[in-house]
Amino acid sequence: MSIATENKGAEGITAQVNPDFAKEIQSLKDSLAKLSADVSELVSHAADAGKNIAHVARNRAGGVVKGVQQRVGDLKQQGAHYAEALEERIADRPLASGLILFGVGFMVATFFSRK
Repeated sequence: MSIATENKGAEGITAQVNPDFAKEIQSLKDSLAKLSADVSELVSHAADAGKNIAHVARNRAGGVVKGVQQRVGDLKQQGAHYAEALEERIADRPLASGLILFGVGFMVATFFSRK
């Protein structure tokens, strides 16, 4: 073997032994480079998908919060309406309302009394 052949390294020797082997090595290197690029692109797309999912979740959560706030407002209005209706009933029948409150108070006191 000559000195020039020894300086070429393993690829030079294998190219001399089998020219197809050098082509296969180059093909593997190219495939590996393509795989690396594909993995990088996949990671980039996965990150973008994660951002999109987070955005959608944030929007849905905002919609839920608005819905809850609307429902709480509706319940407040309904409670105010019932309180107003109760005031009117008490004003219309003060004696009956007083007796009912006395009876309810007596039952609560009996329930909580210790014997």
